[in-house]
Amino acid sequence: CQWQYRKIMLITKGLSEGSVATFKMYNGEEVIAKLVRIDDDAYVIEKPLTLAMTPKGLAFQPWLITAEVDKTVSLPKKVVTVAVPSASESSDAYLQSTTGIVV
Repeated sequence: CQWQYRKIMLITKGLSEGSVATFKMYNGEEVIAKLVRIDDDAYVIEKPLTLAMTPKGLAFQPWLITAEVDKTVSLPKKVVTVAVPSASESSDAYLQSTTGIVV
């Protein structure tokens, strides 16, 4: 089954709970978030952000503008085309943006 194969591939590619991960959606959106856990049919994430163009260049913005930022979000696997660990530069920038800690 293609679904099972994709699920196994994603897990063995280095996704781990507590890490910063990047998700590419079927609609083209790219989301970066902390991966809380991987369920059978969804990724549970927190503090999801996307990139936006600002007058000063690229910046993170909340993915869900009106949601409570401290709540977890269930991201159904059926809407995700790719789920991978974020690049170190992106992960560091995400952590600085969400925690204020400079890595």
